[in-house]
Amino acid sequence: LTRSSAASDVYKRQDQDEAMAGEWFIRAAEQGSSRDQFTVAGMYRWGRFGADTDVDKALYWYQKAAAQGLSHAQHSLGRIYSSGKLVKQDKRQAYLWFSLAILSGHEKAKQSLKELSDAMSQEEITESQQQMQDLIQQADTK
Repeated sequence: LTRSSAASDVYKRQDQDEAMAGEWFIRAAEQGSSRDQFTVAGMYRWGRFGADTDVDKALYWYQKAAAQGLSHAQHSLGRIYSSGKLVKQDKRQAYLWFSLAILSGHEKAKQSLKELSDAMSQEEITESQQQMQDLIQQADTK
């Protein structure tokens, strides 16, 4: 074997190993593991572990993890909606996700919410706070 073909073999094995790891993450995510759902979301967001970049799948898995209270997923959704890079910018959605991340104990979400609030009108903030209160009331009645 030449160095070049040996290196190529290593990269092929590494790609296969990463793809296999990706399959295991997906299996665990499908079983309800919020941490693995978060990992799978990142796989699709960044095109890692053998996955192609797929914004819809990334959002799906972030939302699954966030719905289970995983603060990192909630914060990630806030960042996605506030930046407008992967989806159309939606400050109200970002406000909601950052607020939920704060309630779940995510420290960086406080700064993220402050920065977002500085870029929002008072009307947008008031509507977002009302939406958050409505969501909490709905959760309390279930």
